[in-house]
Amino acid sequence: MDVVGPYTADVVTIAHISDPHVGSPHFVPNLLHRVIEEINELQPDAVICSGDLTTDGYRQEYQAWLSYAERIQATTTPETSGTCTSKS
Repeated sequence: MDVVGPYTADVVTIAHISDPHVGSPHFVPNLLHRVIEEINELQPDAVICSGDLTTDGYRQEYQAWLSYAERIQATTTPETSGTCTSKS
């Protein structure tokens, strides 16, 4: 059996977005737009979206989040909810 060293395997690029709080009065749409543009430029294999995706977990906040998430260009984009998004 051949053993593959740590530097001979393919590289996997993972980006991470945490706690965007879509719907918060402090949420700045242009900042998330810029984050998504920069992530797409990196061409990651996966983008992990974690934490509080929305502020209060209301349907319209999730719909707004999805309008951003749909623009992320990656093979996979798993999402996890935080405490503020628990109303879903």
